Amino acid sequence: MLVWICLAGGQSHLLGAGRPPMALVAGKCPERFSIRKLRSWNQNAWSTGWKETLCRESLLTMHHRTGINTDVICRILGIIVFAEAYALIRYAVFKGVSLNNWPLYLNNKALSLAGLTLIAASLALRRTSSENGSASNGRPPGVLLARVGFALIGLHVLMSLPLLGPGYFPQFFAGDKMNLTGELSLFFGVWSFGCCVGVAGLTLSETVSKPSSARRSLIQRLALAALATAAGHVLVMGAAGWITPAKWPGGMPPITVLAFLAAVIPLLLWSRRR
Repeated sequence: MLVWICLAGGQSHLLGAGRPPMALVAGKCPERFSIRKLRSWNQNAWSTGWKETLCRESLLTMHHRTGINTDVICRILGIIVFAEAYALIRYAVFKGVSLNNWPLYLNNKALSLAGLTLIAASLALRRTSSENGSASNGRPPGVLLARVGFALIGLHVLMSLPLLGPGYFPQFFAGDKMNLTGELSLFFGVWSFGCCVGVAGLTLSETVSKPSSARRSLIQRLALAALATAAGHVLVMGAAGWITPAKWPGGMPPITVLAFLAAVIPLLLWSRRR
Protein backbone atom coordinates (compact mmCIF):
# COMPACT_ATOMS: atom_id res chain seq x y z
CA MET A 1 0.00 0.00 0.00
CA LEU A 2 2.77 2.42 0.91
CA VAL A 3 4.52 1.60 -2.36
CA TRP A 4 1.38 2.52 -4.29
CA ILE A 5 0.95 5.74 -2.32
CA CYS A 6 4.49 6.82 -3.08
CA LEU A 7 4.23 5.93 -6.75
CA ALA A 8 0.93 7.80 -6.97
CA GLY A 9 2.81 10.88 -5.89
CA GLY A 10 5.16 10.53 -8.82
CA GLN A 11 8.17 9.50 -6.73
CA SER A 12 9.94 6.14 -6.46
CA HIS A 13 10.57 6.65 -2.76
CA LEU A 14 11.00 3.11 -1.60
CA LEU A 15 13.77 2.06 -3.91
CA GLY A 16 16.33 3.03 -1.35
CA ALA A 17 16.96 4.80 1.92
CA GLY A 18 19.38 7.27 3.36
CA ARG A 19 19.29 11.01 2.94
CA PRO A 20 16.49 11.96 0.50
CA PRO A 21 16.80 14.73 -2.08
CA MET A 22 16.24 18.12 -0.44
CA ALA A 23 13.57 18.99 -2.97
CA LEU A 24 11.55 15.98 -1.77
CA VAL A 25 11.78 16.91 1.93
CA ALA A 26 10.89 20.50 1.11
CA GLY A 27 7.69 19.33 -0.52
CA LYS A 28 8.77 19.92 -4.10
CA CYS A 29 7.91 17.14 -6.52
CA PRO A 30 10.34 16.74 -9.42
CA GLU A 31 8.91 14.54 -12.12
CA ARG A 32 11.58 11.85 -12.00
CA PHE A 33 14.66 10.78 -10.09
CA SER A 34 17.61 8.67 -11.11
CA ILE A 35 16.80 5.08 -10.14
CA ARG A 36 20.50 4.32 -9.77
CA LYS A 37 20.97 7.27 -7.45
CA LEU A 38 17.99 6.23 -5.35
CA ARG A 39 19.33 2.70 -5.05
CA SER A 40 22.66 4.04 -3.84
CA TRP A 41 21.25 5.70 -0.73
CA ASN A 42 22.56 4.42 2.57
CA GLN A 43 20.22 1.69 3.80
CA ASN A 44 21.04 2.40 7.43
CA ALA A 45 19.53 5.87 7.25
CA TRP A 46 15.95 4.64 6.72
CA SER A 47 15.29 4.97 10.43
CA THR A 48 16.95 8.37 10.93
CA GLY A 49 13.66 10.23 11.19
CA TRP A 50 12.99 11.63 7.75
CA LYS A 51 10.75 8.77 6.65
CA GLU A 52 7.78 10.47 8.35
CA THR A 53 8.39 13.54 6.20
CA LEU A 54 8.75 11.33 3.16
CA CYS A 55 5.40 9.62 3.70
CA ARG A 56 3.68 12.87 4.56
CA GLU A 57 4.92 14.56 1.41
CA SER A 58 3.87 11.52 -0.62
CA LEU A 59 0.32 11.73 0.73
CA LEU A 60 0.17 15.46 0.08
CA THR A 61 1.45 14.93 -3.45
CA MET A 62 -1.15 12.21 -4.06
CA HIS A 63 -3.89 14.55 -2.81
CA HIS A 64 -2.64 17.37 -5.05
CA ARG A 65 -2.36 15.30 -8.21
CA THR A 66 -5.39 13.01 -7.89
CA GLY A 67 -7.82 15.10 -5.83
CA ILE A 68 -8.13 12.28 -3.28
CA ASN A 69 -8.57 13.48 0.27
CA THR A 70 -7.10 10.84 2.57
CA ASP A 71 -9.24 12.02 5.50
CA VAL A 72 -12.37 11.38 3.44
CA ILE A 73 -11.06 7.92 2.50
CA CYS A 74 -10.60 7.12 6.19
CA ARG A 75 -14.15 8.25 6.97
CA ILE A 76 -15.56 6.13 4.15
CA LEU A 77 -13.68 3.07 5.39
CA GLY A 78 -14.83 3.79 8.94
CA ILE A 79 -18.49 3.85 7.88
CA ILE A 80 -18.13 0.59 5.94
CA VAL A 81 -16.32 -1.14 8.82
CA PHE A 82 -18.99 0.05 11.29
CA ALA A 83 -21.81 -1.26 9.08
CA GLU A 84 -20.11 -4.63 8.62
CA ALA A 85 -19.42 -4.96 12.35
CA TYR A 86 -22.99 -3.95 13.25
CA ALA A 87 -24.49 -6.51 10.86
CA LEU A 88 -22.23 -9.29 12.17
CA ILE A 89 -22.84 -8.52 15.85
CA ARG A 90 -26.61 -8.04 15.62
CA TYR A 91 -27.49 -10.81 13.22
CA ALA A 92 -24.73 -13.40 13.61
CA VAL A 93 -23.90 -13.03 17.31
CA PHE A 94 -27.26 -12.13 18.88
CA LYS A 95 -29.84 -13.32 16.35
CA GLY A 96 -28.03 -16.53 15.48
CA VAL A 97 -27.78 -16.14 11.71
CA SER A 98 -25.19 -18.58 10.40
CA LEU A 99 -21.89 -17.20 9.14
CA ASN A 100 -22.59 -19.22 6.00
CA ASN A 101 -24.94 -16.36 5.15
CA TRP A 102 -22.28 -13.68 5.54
CA PRO A 103 -21.15 -13.40 1.87
CA LEU A 104 -24.54 -12.26 0.57
CA TYR A 105 -27.22 -11.91 3.26
CA LEU A 106 -25.22 -10.14 5.98
CA ASN A 107 -22.97 -8.28 3.56
CA ASN A 108 -26.06 -7.06 1.74
CA LYS A 109 -27.39 -5.49 4.92
CA ALA A 110 -24.06 -3.87 5.72
CA LEU A 111 -23.48 -2.45 2.24
CA SER A 112 -26.99 -1.03 2.04
CA LEU A 113 -26.53 0.78 5.36
CA ALA A 114 -23.05 2.04 4.44
CA GLY A 115 -24.12 3.20 0.98
CA LEU A 116 -27.18 5.06 2.21
CA THR A 117 -25.19 6.65 5.04
CA LEU A 118 -22.52 7.89 2.62
CA ILE A 119 -25.10 9.43 0.29
CA ALA A 120 -26.88 11.03 3.25
CA ALA A 121 -23.60 12.36 4.64
CA SER A 122 -22.76 13.84 1.25
CA LEU A 123 -26.03 15.76 1.09
CA ALA A 124 -25.80 16.88 4.71
CA LEU A 125 -22.26 18.11 4.12
CA ARG A 126 -23.30 19.99 1.00
CA ARG A 127 -26.02 21.75 2.97
CA THR A 128 -24.12 22.57 6.15
CA SER A 129 -20.62 23.33 4.86
CA SER A 130 -19.29 26.35 3.01
CA GLU A 131 -17.51 24.26 0.38
CA ASN A 132 -14.13 25.09 1.86
CA GLY A 133 -12.00 22.30 0.45
CA SER A 134 -13.53 19.04 1.62
CA ALA A 135 -12.59 17.88 -1.85
CA SER A 136 -10.06 19.39 -4.15
CA ASN A 137 -9.79 20.26 -7.84
CA GLY A 138 -12.91 22.42 -7.63
CA ARG A 139 -15.21 19.59 -6.64
CA PRO A 140 -17.89 20.42 -4.06
CA PRO A 141 -17.61 18.65 -0.70
CA GLY A 142 -19.11 15.21 -0.45
CA VAL A 143 -18.70 14.19 -4.10
CA LEU A 144 -16.47 11.23 -3.23
CA LEU A 145 -18.81 10.18 -0.42
CA ALA A 146 -21.75 10.18 -2.82
CA ARG A 147 -19.93 8.26 -5.54
CA VAL A 148 -18.82 5.51 -3.18
CA GLY A 149 -22.32 5.44 -1.70
CA PHE A 150 -23.89 4.99 -5.13
CA ALA A 151 -21.44 2.17 -5.88
CA LEU A 152 -22.35 0.38 -2.64
CA ILE A 153 -26.06 0.76 -3.36
CA GLY A 154 -25.43 -0.81 -6.76
CA LEU A 155 -23.77 -3.78 -5.05
CA HIS A 156 -26.73 -3.97 -2.64
CA VAL A 157 -29.15 -4.22 -5.56
CA LEU A 158 -27.12 -6.97 -7.25
CA MET A 159 -26.82 -8.94 -4.00
CA SER A 160 -30.55 -8.63 -3.33
CA LEU A 161 -31.59 -10.31 -6.58
CA PRO A 162 -30.60 -13.90 -5.66
CA LEU A 163 -31.86 -13.43 -2.09
CA LEU A 164 -35.35 -12.27 -3.01
CA GLY A 165 -37.55 -15.13 -1.91
CA PRO A 166 -39.66 -16.36 1.02
CA GLY A 167 -36.66 -18.09 2.56
CA TYR A 168 -34.88 -14.79 3.29
CA PHE A 169 -37.83 -12.37 3.28
CA PRO A 170 -40.95 -14.25 4.40
CA GLN A 171 -42.66 -10.94 5.29
CA PHE A 172 -42.73 -10.08 1.58
CA PHE A 173 -44.72 -13.12 0.45
CA ALA A 174 -48.17 -14.61 0.76
CA GLY A 175 -48.03 -18.03 -0.80
CA ASP A 176 -46.41 -17.92 -4.22
CA LYS A 177 -46.87 -14.21 -4.73
CA MET A 178 -45.63 -11.02 -3.10
CA ASN A 179 -47.92 -9.29 -0.65
CA LEU A 180 -48.46 -5.53 -0.40
CA THR A 181 -45.47 -5.10 1.92
CA GLY A 182 -43.12 -6.77 -0.52
CA GLU A 183 -44.35 -4.91 -3.57
CA LEU A 184 -44.35 -1.51 -1.87
CA SER A 185 -40.86 -2.07 -0.50
CA LEU A 186 -39.52 -3.02 -3.93
CA PHE A 187 -41.43 -0.16 -5.55
CA PHE A 188 -39.64 2.39 -3.38
CA GLY A 189 -36.35 0.54 -3.70
CA VAL A 190 -36.46 0.51 -7.51
CA TRP A 191 -37.28 4.22 -7.68
CA SER A 192 -34.50 5.01 -5.21
CA PHE A 193 -31.98 3.08 -7.30
CA GLY A 194 -33.22 4.79 -10.44
CA CYS A 195 -32.59 8.20 -8.85
CA CYS A 196 -29.10 7.05 -7.82
CA VAL A 197 -28.34 6.01 -11.39
CA GLY A 198 -29.50 9.42 -12.60
CA VAL A 199 -27.28 11.27 -10.14
CA ALA A 200 -24.30 9.07 -10.96
CA GLY A 201 -24.76 9.68 -14.68
CA LEU A 202 -24.95 13.45 -14.24
CA THR A 203 -21.97 13.71 -11.89
CA LEU A 204 -19.71 11.57 -14.07
CA SER A 205 -19.93 14.01 -16.96
CA GLU A 206 -17.13 16.33 -17.92
CA THR A 207 -18.80 19.31 -16.25
CA VAL A 208 -18.90 17.76 -12.78
CA SER A 209 -16.33 20.22 -11.40
CA LYS A 210 -18.32 23.30 -12.42
CA PRO A 211 -21.89 22.30 -13.26
CA SER A 212 -24.45 24.91 -14.22
CA SER A 213 -26.95 26.02 -11.61
CA ALA A 214 -29.74 24.12 -13.39
CA ARG A 215 -27.65 20.96 -13.54
CA ARG A 216 -26.64 21.30 -9.88
CA SER A 217 -30.29 21.74 -8.88
CA LEU A 218 -31.30 18.63 -10.84
CA ILE A 219 -28.53 16.57 -9.21
CA GLN A 220 -29.58 17.71 -5.74
CA ARG A 221 -33.26 17.02 -6.38
CA LEU A 222 -32.53 13.53 -7.68
CA ALA A 223 -30.28 12.80 -4.69
CA LEU A 224 -32.97 13.99 -2.28
CA ALA A 225 -35.54 11.88 -4.13
CA ALA A 226 -33.21 8.89 -3.81
CA LEU A 227 -33.07 9.42 -0.03
CA ALA A 228 -36.82 9.94 0.28
CA THR A 229 -37.68 6.77 -1.63
CA ALA A 230 -34.97 4.86 0.24
CA ALA A 231 -36.59 5.97 3.49
CA GLY A 232 -39.90 4.61 2.18
CA HIS A 233 -38.18 1.38 1.16
CA VAL A 234 -36.79 0.62 4.62
CA LEU A 235 -39.88 1.95 6.42
CA VAL A 236 -42.19 -0.47 4.63
CA MET A 237 -39.67 -3.28 4.98
CA GLY A 238 -39.00 -3.06 8.70
CA ALA A 239 -41.60 -0.89 10.45
CA ALA A 240 -43.37 -3.92 11.92
CA GLY A 241 -40.25 -4.77 13.92
CA TRP A 242 -39.52 -1.22 15.05
CA ILE A 243 -42.36 -1.14 17.58
CA THR A 244 -41.14 -4.19 19.51
CA PRO A 245 -37.74 -3.15 20.95
CA ALA A 246 -37.99 -5.87 23.59
CA LYS A 247 -37.49 -8.40 20.79
CA TRP A 248 -34.45 -6.72 19.26
CA PRO A 249 -31.48 -9.12 19.34
CA GLY A 250 -29.00 -7.82 21.89
CA GLY A 251 -31.13 -4.69 22.26
CA MET A 252 -29.69 -3.46 18.96
CA PRO A 253 -32.10 -1.65 16.58
CA PRO A 254 -32.66 -3.23 13.17
CA ILE A 255 -30.47 -1.93 10.36
CA THR A 256 -33.63 -0.56 8.75
CA VAL A 257 -33.98 1.85 11.69
CA LEU A 258 -30.45 3.16 11.23
CA ALA A 259 -30.93 3.44 7.47
CA PHE A 260 -34.21 5.31 7.91
CA LEU A 261 -32.62 7.82 10.27
CA ALA A 262 -29.65 8.27 7.95
CA ALA A 263 -32.02 9.07 5.07
CA VAL A 264 -34.37 11.35 7.00
CA ILE A 265 -31.83 13.62 8.70
CA PRO A 266 -30.50 15.22 5.46
CA LEU A 267 -34.09 15.58 4.20
CA LEU A 268 -34.97 17.54 7.33
CA LEU A 269 -31.87 19.71 6.93
CA TRP A 270 -32.75 20.60 3.36
CA SER A 271 -36.44 21.24 4.09
CA ARG A 272 -35.57 23.47 7.06
CA ARG A 273 -33.18 25.66 5.07
CA ARG A 274 -35.23 26.18 1.93
